[in-house]
Amino acid sequence: MNKLSLFIFERIPSLYDALDLENSEIQMNEEGYLEFLSRFLSTILALEKQQAYERVLEYSDLLLTISEQSFIDIEKIKLEFAYYAHFNTTIKIGKISTNLGMMYQHANNVNESYKYFKISIDAGIRSNNIPILANAYDNLSTLYLGISDFANALASNELALIEYRKLQDHLSEARNIGAIGVIYYYMNDLDRAKEYFQIAYDECEKHQYKRGMSNWIGNIGNVHAERGEYDFALTQYSQAMNISIELKDDQKIGLWKGNIADLYFDMNKYDEAVPLYTEAIQTLEHYGEIVNALHFRCQYSRLFTLPNMNLLGVEDAKDYISHCLEMSITYGLKKEEYLSHSVLSSLYEKYQDWEKALHHHKEYVSIKQLVHSKEIEESARNFDFGRRLQKMEEERSLELARLHQKESMLHDLLPGGISDRIINGEELVAELYQDIAIMFCDIVGFTEISERLGPESTIRSLNTFYTSFDSIIQKHGIEKIKTIGDCYMAASGLFDRESDYIHNIMLCAAQILQLTTELTFIDGTPLQVRIGLHAGNAMAGVLGDKKYTFDVWGDTVNTSARMEAYGHPGAIQITESMMRSLNLSRLPQLQLWKEHMIQVKGKGEMKTALLTLVK
Repeated sequence: MNKLSLFIFERIPSLYDALDLENSEIQMNEEGYLEFLSRFLSTILALEKQQAYERVLEYSDLLLTISEQSFIDIEKIKLEFAYYAHFNTTIKIGKISTNLGMMYQHANNVNESYKYFKISIDAGIRSNNIPILANAYDNLSTLYLGISDFANALASNELALIEYRKLQDHLSEARNIGAIGVIYYYMNDLDRAKEYFQIAYDECEKHQYKRGMSNWIGNIGNVHAERGEYDFALTQYSQAMNISIELKDDQKIGLWKGNIADLYFDMNKYDEAVPLYTEAIQTLEHYGEIVNALHFRCQYSRLFTLPNMNLLGVEDAKDYISHCLEMSITYGLKKEEYLSHSVLSSLYEKYQDWEKALHHHKEYVSIKQLVHSKEIEESARNFDFGRRLQKMEEERSLELARLHQKESMLHDLLPGGISDRIINGEELVAELYQDIAIMFCDIVGFTEISERLGPESTIRSLNTFYTSFDSIIQKHGIEKIKTIGDCYMAASGLFDRESDYIHNIMLCAAQILQLTTELTFIDGTPLQVRIGLHAGNAMAGVLGDKKYTFDVWGDTVNTSARMEAYGHPGAIQITESMMRSLNLSRLPQLQLWKEHMIQVKGKGEMKTALLTLVK
């Protein structure tokens, strides 16, 4: 059983069986993964057709987890991204696009990384999903830091911090505060960096989050090392190392060994630095920490320029540092890039190759000035003021986006006048409406037909029918109230009080009846309906405070529903009172079939009229 098969088997054994992984091992290559993806998505789609939505969610989450575990490469995750985009599942799109952004970031494709992080932010705003927003802003900050865009790194970090505070996620908040310290550290603003590192450490200590404690006490050590306070730095690194040893965190142990090696180099303890550099680089590369390993390779290469430190031959030393330079450019690491130029300049100077020494020195000065230009550093140092302005603007933009989204949804869900009242802050929307007409339209034999067709064909048919009904009532100013399974409910006279509400709804009923003679289910079964109408007074209002529903209640509604229930296929049944209010000559497409007495539950005996289409 390979790694991916085992991963699935341990989490959802039923899916392992469904994908037949026991008899068909997945090969960890492009062809094998595409076969696996095809089987996986087919299984999910089959479950959707069966309306097994809990299992769909469970399997979809596993597919997302597989991508996050990096069993697959960028192109395969993009297939998954396209799958969820097809179904417009915004939250999944947000999560997967964040993952794609991170993978492109590791591949040093800044443009693609930025694109997918922005997609994540958009998905987070549209779904009002705070964790997605926080994570996307967080990653965007890291992206900006990698290209030495300190001001935008701080701005993105601040936006992430706002979202984490909404979640009351104290550890993520602490990590973000520490990340602000990292940005200031890269800008050589050591006082401010230490301040943020200390806040992050204190928060992690309060929650006894050991990994965070190790990380931020080690970063405080970096500040002391940068200041030349070596004893303090060594104490902090030792504390960080001890916590990492306690946690058996080999990656962090490798990092602290590299930092201590840097410290020993600055203290001129070169012989002690060499083995620590070697161990740090080997450990970090073993765990795929390429960027950190590259940093220490660049630091280690400084030893080649020192007298009496003949660790490598001249050509091997040049090749080693040149490789560091190429990797720094590939990964967009400006600090390591100018450090490599500095080391190459010193190395060529050591061997009196003045022309190349001058060339690399110029490159070193040029790149370092670009990274630490006064303009860039000043804009970032003064960021406290700009950050607050930008924060206010970003918050305002987010709120506006959410408000527009809410308004759009309300206008889609509710009648125009009702949605405007809710948007304007009205908490209770309830009215008594005089003289309105209610229509119920029910599909004859729907239960038997739907069992024969299955869910997908049934929904497709209903969607065709109801879309056509919607088009008819909109032309006549009628309000659709709701659909209840195969029953369609509408009301006339709710908001347009000047119109002939009875004539309008009868005209709609006649046109719907005419339309049913032209429509069929997907399998060719003719569409037949019963329609019931009654007019009178009714109450109407909005229920709920998040998932709003506009509804109508009262005796008029109940009587109209009874007219439909006791009606006949292909006919419109109306009450005697409504028949008296009707001018049938204005409806030439309808004819009176018969007037009769019926026994109505809860009403007793009632006189009604049945109308049919003129032959």
